[in-house]
Amino acid sequence: MHALRFILIAISIAMFAALGWRAVNPPRPPGRIVTPEPVIPEIAAPEPEPPPPSSFETPAKARGAVEDRIAQDGDFEPFFSSLRDNFASDYTKILDGFAKVAFEKRQVESVDYYLSESIRGLRQARGLLAAQAESSLLDRIFVMQAAVIEALAATDARLCADFIYGGASEAFFAFSETHRPLIAEMALANLAAIIDGASSKIARLTPGEAEFQELEDALVAMGLGRDEIDALIDGKAPDPPLPDARMCAAGVSYLKALAGLPEGTRIRIEALVAELMART
Repeated sequence: MHALRFILIAISIAMFAALGWRAVNPPRPPGRIVTPEPVIPEIAAPEPEPPPPSSFETPAKARGAVEDRIAQDGDFEPFFSSLRDNFASDYTKILDGFAKVAFEKRQVESVDYYLSESIRGLRQARGLLAAQAESSLLDRIFVMQAAVIEALAATDARLCADFIYGGASEAFFAFSETHRPLIAEMALANLAAIIDGASSKIARLTPGEAEFQELEDALVAMGLGRDEIDALIDGKAPDPPLPDARMCAAGVSYLKALAGLPEGTRIRIEALVAELMART
């Protein structure tokens, strides 16, 4: 059995985590898919002059400005409302963090940034619950991941490959701005699974070699080569690295192959991925 399969350095981890990172053009490893630690933006020290706008006179007013920015976007507002209604303490902690940065920098960020950072915070605090959700909700996470990567593939192969490798750049936030309904659905899918997992608490067996072999066989059937399969399942670095378009296409194939597996195998692998996403 390949030990790295239980680490599961796979694109589905990178794709979810990418929404929670603010790394601008992170360096790529030589062909290996990795999940680096989240990079939290440095807080800029406030300038003594000019005086801050009235909306940022206090952290409380800065928080109001942040909430106004979020409320202005109808696509992302349902995510934040659901987060507030179901995990009030997490919502308060996340929004207070945004307010602190806004007060010290004297500006609010884009709603795309606020969504990505909220997902990161929620993933770190409660992401393990997603692995315990009902099967349909767990499936939905990966259905939406597939939809996002297909949209990325149609937009820019380089951006798509960066996403697979686990990097969230300014280009990704620009993509989010023009695809907000899609990104909102993906965020809500993850939140729904976490909410359900808190009550369902479904325990699932860890997938073994037989399940991973089913996934590998499905990838072979879709035409993927050895280098692509080794990169997606075992985390092996192809030499030379795969071209962006090929890596992007392999990522799409991976998620389609996962979706086509028998339910028992598929759910066990998805649950393991969801658990590992929460630990990265």
